[in-house]
Amino acid sequence: MKKLHFCFILISFSLFGLVPTCFAQIEFKKVTHQFGEVLESGGEVSIDFEYTNGFKPTKIIMVQPSCGCTTPDWSKEVINPQEKGKITVKFAPKGRWGEFSKTVTVMTDHNQVFWLKIEGEVVEKKSKQEGSGE
Repeated sequence: MKKLHFCFILISFSLFGLVPTCFAQIEFKKVTHQFGEVLESGGEVSIDFEYTNGFKPTKIIMVQPSCGCTTPDWSKEVINPQEKGKITVKFAPKGRWGEFSKTVTVMTDHNQVFWLKIEGEVVEKKSKQEGSGE
């Protein structure tokens, strides 16, 4: 139900012309991160998605993960022109075996929408033991 409500919001934005322009106010260094193998018993893993602000003050007004196993953290303050910032995305692998692909939707006060993505595979133990000489 939560996904359906969120999709309705995004469709509403696009119907009223509130979609990102090709002249991005915020520019991310990268929008996808591949964790590779993540140990189920190893605790949370995280990645910082770094960005640079463009030419006018901007505020990130929403950061919405696609599920409860993904937690974002970001500055709630206005980012001035040419300042750098980051959105930290954490993934909790406990009890989530197999491949994963999660998205985090980011929206600014200038109606920009970005999709950050994390991917990997939750395993019981690493397939190649480090330091075993194999």
